Amino acid sequence: MRHYRYTTDESLFTWTKGSFDDLTQYKFNTGHVKHYFCPTCGISVASTATAGVIAVGLRCIDEQALDLDELKRQHFDGLNLLPRVDKPTV
Repeated sequence: MRHYRYTTDESLFTWTKGSFDDLTQYKFNTGHVKHYFCPTCGISVASTATAGVIAVGLRCIDEQALDLDELKRQHFDGLNLLPRVDKPTV
């Protein structure tokens, strides 16, 4: 399954049901990015890293309101976003 995200200004985002308080938060590595998941099914709902910006998991949007096949897609290579840092061997 592909993971589709839409990044927008948080002021343009409106919850239709629930809020961040209803989700499970996960932070890893530096803790800079906050990932929010459904505590029941585990789907990735949203993430925030930069103040005022939210990345919304589009698979959480009502399918009647959004047709993923109609969206313009932009590939994001997160694996090669930053240089790889290997732990030194002892």
